[in-house]
Amino acid sequence: MATTPATISSAERDNHLRWDGRQAGFYEVYYLKVNDPVTGVGFWLRYTLTSPHDAQPRADVWGVLFDPQLPHPVGFKTTHPVWHIGFHGERFRFSIADNVLMHDSAVGQADSPAGAMSGSPDRTMRWDLHWQPNVTSVRYYGYDLLYRIGWPKTKVLTPNTSIRMTGTVVVGDRTFTLTDAPAQQGHIWGVQHAERWVWGHCCAFAEDPTAVFEGLTASPSGGRDFSTFFVRLDGRDFHFNKLANLLWTPSQYDVDRWSFELEQDDYRFTGHVSAPIERFIGVTYISCDDSVRICNNTMIADCRIDVARRNDGKTWQPYKTLTSQGTAAMETVARKPHPKVPVQL
Repeated sequence: MATTPATISSAERDNHLRWDGRQAGFYEVYYLKVNDPVTGVGFWLRYTLTSPHDAQPRADVWGVLFDPQLPHPVGFKTTHPVWHIGFHGERFRFSIADNVLMHDSAVGQADSPAGAMSGSPDRTMRWDLHWQPNVTSVRYYGYDLLYRIGWPKTKVLTPNTSIRMTGTVVVGDRTFTLTDAPAQQGHIWGVQHAERWVWGHCCAFAEDPTAVFEGLTASPSGGRDFSTFFVRLDGRDFHFNKLANLLWTPSQYDVDRWSFELEQDDYRFTGHVSAPIERFIGVTYISCDDSVRICNNTMIADCRIDVARRNDGKTWQPYKTLTSQGTAAMETVARKPHPKVPVQL
């Protein structure tokens, strides 16, 4: 049976490539996070393209292993020329040479760069993963207009915010076999990176495996921070992405910790995300104008969200607590590297 546009979910449409194959001063990123509940390791996978103003476009494939038993995370990255990029038709399919990302699967390989940290398990990381995709996205901006106009200069959404991945990840001589591992797949594009930000995600809470947290606090130009959050609890989706949320959500962070407070209707969410500094990897994000941001990222952070309810319309009462040990993601980004987080990529 022929595929028609009506059979494609809105989440799959949100995954479609925004780059037109020509535009300079543009970048686009697809990323995946997945946590292995058996070994406690986490993986961060990225398919990216960069089309600078004054150079040929290029594509990168990244993979990072976060193993709490190793002294530091281990990063892998391979760069490809622009003619290795492929994007196809109605159904979402983005390829970089033999590395292919679809709405329900990912195949890839990345190699260690020169100067990789000692103790690297090997010089190659490979993955072959598949999942049942989401049909709707988490949109960081509550207004469709913000995805069409020039501001903000980075667009963010999550076509697959809570999925379960099955397949294999091979790092050197270590093979990780995943079965229904909690995971996420996101999509970012734009013309300029924000000046700084903190981001986090978790879909592996011990008390409720269906609960989800996702959030971002960013400063587009180095001035005021803007915040946007999403929480799924008890089968209900809470979107904190309207103007009041963007401007006035309490959110404070440092390189290795983040606290925030969200309120909607008769629910209040008080959240904390943190990880030991040695669980972070430093990587370099290069903007289209060649300016540099240093990202400090971990996929094995802890997350705690205390939920209160106001049953009588006046008094807050504890409702439940969600906890995640080593299965949350967190990254902070700034202009300069952190002295305790080695930059690997």
